[in-house]
Amino acid sequence: ATGTGSTFVGYWAGRYVTSGVSNTFIGDASGYAVTTGSKNTIIGKFSGNQGGLDIRTANNYIVLSDGDGNPRAFWNGTAQNRQINDGQIRYAEQTFDWGNVSSVSQNMESLFPNLPTSVNSTFVIQVVTGQSASTSGGAQIIAHKTGTNTWNFNTTSLGGVTTTPSGSGATLTLSFSIGAQYGYAMVRALVVT
Repeated sequence: ATGTGSTFVGYWAGRYVTSGVSNTFIGDASGYAVTTGSKNTIIGKFSGNQGGLDIRTANNYIVLSDGDGNPRAFWNGTAQNRQINDGQIRYAEQTFDWGNVSSVSQNMESLFPNLPTSVNSTFVIQVVTGQSASTSGGAQIIAHKTGTNTWNFNTTSLGGVTTTPSGSGATLTLSFSIGAQYGYAMVRALVVT
């Protein structure tokens, strides 16, 4: 390992770090596959590229893994994508925002690339919208995807804007009752595998 300012504890921990700096890897072969990624923290046997998570060249990740190297929880470099996996229940959080539009679509598989969201997924979506002080609103949406193209919704809208969800395939669409809105959504996903 040639990266500076790093701490590696465990047989072959950080073995192939070339220019990555300020990493902390604790565990047998922890961070073994990481090369140029910097400021990452790994606790456990996660190699840096296992279980659908690849941080070999990424920065500022925190990964907790089990004794086989499977990532059980991680936070990405922006701290917005938190994922937890206990082997049967997988949980993640992510956000997205949009400009002045009357509807917005988001592909859930793109938003959560490390989760199997194609079926049996539940999403809790908190939405904040606004165009001006008099046309702001919010919504809480519970969306359940039971098949490849089967979505069920329970929606509570607040304020002057009604948010109406719809789904097609992996894509969730939010439409706003009074036209174009700026907005932000926090999405929590729960998948039982």
